[in-house]
Amino acid sequence: MSSFARFQKWVADSLERGINKFYRPALALASKHRYTTICIFFALAMAGLGYHRSGAIGFVDMPKVERYRISAYLSMIDNTPFEETEKQITFITDCAEELKRELIDPDTGKSLVRNIMASAGASRWGGAGDPEQGFASLEIMPPSERSEPGPTNAEIAKMWQDKIGEIKNVSYLKVSGEWGSRKRGREELNSLSVELRGPDSDEKRVIAEEIELLFEAQDGIQGAHANNQRQREEFAITLKPRALELGITQRELAQQIRQAFYGEEAQRLQRDGEEIRVMVRLPKEKRESMFTFENLTIQSSNGSVIPFSTVATANLQKAPGTIESLDGAQVSYINAQPENKEVKIMEMAERLGPEISQIVAKRQDISWVWAGYVKEQRETDNRYTWLYSLLILTLFALLAIPFKSLLQPFIVLLAVPFGVIGAYAGHVILDITPSYLSIFGIMALTGVVVNDSLVLVDFINQKRREGMDVEEAVRISGVRRFRPIFLTSITTFAGLMPLMFDRAIHAQFLKPMAVSLGFGILFATAITLFLIPTAYLALEDLKGLFRPIWRWYAKPFKEEEEVQILTSK
Repeated sequence: MSSFARFQKWVADSLERGINKFYRPALALASKHRYTTICIFFALAMAGLGYHRSGAIGFVDMPKVERYRISAYLSMIDNTPFEETEKQITFITDCAEELKRELIDPDTGKSLVRNIMASAGASRWGGAGDPEQGFASLEIMPPSERSEPGPTNAEIAKMWQDKIGEIKNVSYLKVSGEWGSRKRGREELNSLSVELRGPDSDEKRVIAEEIELLFEAQDGIQGAHANNQRQREEFAITLKPRALELGITQRELAQQIRQAFYGEEAQRLQRDGEEIRVMVRLPKEKRESMFTFENLTIQSSNGSVIPFSTVATANLQKAPGTIESLDGAQVSYINAQPENKEVKIMEMAERLGPEISQIVAKRQDISWVWAGYVKEQRETDNRYTWLYSLLILTLFALLAIPFKSLLQPFIVLLAVPFGVIGAYAGHVILDITPSYLSIFGIMALTGVVVNDSLVLVDFINQKRREGMDVEEAVRISGVRRFRPIFLTSITTFAGLMPLMFDRAIHAQFLKPMAVSLGFGILFATAITLFLIPTAYLALEDLKGLFRPIWRWYAKPFKEEEEVQILTSK
């Protein structure tokens, strides 16, 4: 016999001895005290549910994955000159240079910060031409190239943020080193965002400011900002009675002002395969002069030329920097940025909802809803709840058909909640915050964990059809099916281990699914080998208890059936 064959035999014999020495007496004890066993498992399920409901585990929409780049996004207050924005971006870059000199890999002697890139006058989403915005970015050495793990991206980002400190006249400053924390658009998915609907007015801006102050007063919020607070100056033009006498309308007046300062298209030319528009307008130096605007001449419908001051007045006033509409209503957003991913956004939203309703109730023409992360979270939760319920009902129907019973499928499905507990336990052990990718793994786990229970219950039914006593059938089935159930689960877990402990960035998005499936099936298997047999015995006890009632209920139908048989004969 070869060495490998001897090793195989030793493993098989050791497993068989373990089954007979440990599992068989443990199963006999659990079967004897079946209701105590069920109560213990029920208490375990309630403890797991309570821990999850406490929020200690947390939840994020997508995994917070460290990347090879850390970025700082800066937005100054309105009307900040480009030179001031450039000065602050230079300061942020100098702080990054200090960080580059401090963070050194001990063995290679290389800095963990490889390259630094910065730009002033560019928006955080890559657009150009905004003098109030800028960004800086650090390229970080990947963990796989370091001699030791060193600080995480979140820790490096915190060091950079501390060096930057507070900047005067800043509207928004965020240092981010994670994926899944940013979204192109007004609101961010990981922020607390409120959408105000209603016409723009001073009252609406006051309400937005009150909500902004409410957010800033909360622990865990590093800053809040209302987008309707960003205002720009504009001229409000009002017609005089003389304009009506001359037949000049508001539209005609606005069109002539536009033609003078923006221009009127005269013709289009084709040059080198491109179309060029030829615009007729005032010279640049005149377009930039208030004197030109105040002394602009307006042409009436009869061809006469009248000074602008004769037909209208222009008053300089504040107006929203941007106007956004949704479903025909003018909307504005108030965003609050959490300090870190440990801040429980959903709990904060539940707590602040009534207070925001009281603030908005001051004006009947203004309404509010949660936007961004909270809205997405609630919609997704409802969708997954519906899908998971449909999955459980489908499994129940598929199990009820072969078993020809409406009770035994419940026994098989008992493994599902404990598989979910195991999945969350795996996230706690590996310090991974559950996400929607974890939910995908749990949905796959639901279809897998029922296999072991199905095999065990089917084997018990088979032994009972052979005439074996129910308790003996349960004990024999548990011992006989231990090896295939155990080996199937342990090999599945072993196959997922490389993915669960992979440090590569691309693997971080698959780890939550692997952890849910691996730890869930491992935990559910341990439960299956004890809970399913004891639950089967408890169900038989209940059947015995209600059997006299069933006989009494079914007796009239049986007597009627017997009479029909005799009559037919």
